[in-house]
Amino acid sequence: MIIATTYKDEHVYEDFGKTPQMKIYEIGEDKTIKQKIVDIDFTGHKKMVQFLKENKADVLICGDIEIVAFKTLERAGIKVYAGYSDFADVCVVSFLKGKLYKADEPTYYDDDDCGGDCSQCTSECH
Repeated sequence: MIIATTYKDEHVYEDFGKTPQMKIYEIGEDKTIKQKIVDIDFTGHKKMVQFLKENKADVLICGDIEIVAFKTLERAGIKVYAGYSDFADVCVVSFLKGKLYKADEPTYYDDDDCGGDCSQCTSECH
């Protein structure tokens, strides 16, 4: 299983589309955890979603995430755990213990993303 967190200064970063880093955790079948921090030199939800797909993420733990990115991640089969700001390692341990709650919806709706009309959202982020 691959878990990704938005990341800065050991904490889950507040904004999915603008995170300066991602921390990637690879959980082995024997419960071993390999981790790496990746500097992100781009912004935008579309590129972030593509990054997570390329890194085969199963789970994303993040702070805020808007509707288009949220829906795109769900369609890609990536489970979104949003609204967190604690230490990234603590959130991952909580997830592994079944104590982190999956987001049922985005943490905010940005009217600029789809004009406030979610029927306009496509399979790709802006």
